[in-house]
Amino acid sequence: MPDFSEIEALRQRQDRDGQQTDPMVVLAQQARASRMVALRFEELLSDESWNIYVAHLKALQEADEAEAARWREQLEKPGQSGEQLGMIQQHLQRALGRLERGRQALELPATLIQRNATVQRAVEKLLDTGASDLVPNNGG
Repeated sequence: MPDFSEIEALRQRQDRDGQQTDPMVVLAQQARASRMVALRFEELLSDESWNIYVAHLKALQEADEAEAARWREQLEKPGQSGEQLGMIQQHLQRALGRLERGRQALELPATLIQRNATVQRAVEKLLDTGASDLVPNNGG
């Protein structure tokens, strides 16, 4: 889906060229793009390759969780110098960052599919019944 700056750039170009685009048409185009992204991710989730990718990411996450646990243990040991504590905290934050990125990667398809459902519901509320054919429900 285009972001605000892309939509604004389109509007400015149209104003400069003397063209006017119906905001409902722009909304329908955005909804169509959102639907196409959701369809591609639905296809991805049903592909065996996705399961291989998920298994790989989960293995990486398990290793990162173990690493984070080790760094937490190190952090709790008494007698650490300030420099050692700083180094341990950096390693811990890196492991936690990798865990977060892995979680986001695993959730991305579901997030985008859900976002599309939200967009489609909003568009359905906004468009007249006469303009509803601008927003495809079947990806076409």
